[in-house]
Amino acid sequence: MYSMTNVPLRDHWIDHLRAFVTILVVLHHAAMAYACFAQFNPDLYIASTHPVVDSARWRAFDFFVAANDTFFMPLMFLLSGLFFHSARLRRGTRGLLKERFRRLAIPFLFAEFS
Repeated sequence: MYSMTNVPLRDHWIDHLRAFVTILVVLHHAAMAYACFAQFNPDLYIASTHPVVDSARWRAFDFFVAANDTFFMPLMFLLSGLFFHSARLRRGTRGLLKERFRRLAIPFLFAEFS
């Protein structure tokens, strides 16, 4: 769809889907502290399921976390892929790689080595 000035209009359903999936990610990580399978190992952190585990647990969170695990990350990758081609056309390959490096790689390297 295009407006009168030939500027592409936003597809609001995609914006709503992105917001919904982001909320699901937040809820997913919050629920992991209360799932029955959650465990925290202070001696071997990598063996923990979550950095915060509460003693009050509810089995329904197990089902919520399991259901979310099946689709929300693939959906986020799909949504990301939908915009990759248009971003590459708009910025060019070199510009896109430069922008992604600035936005993703630099913060990752800073967090990894600090």
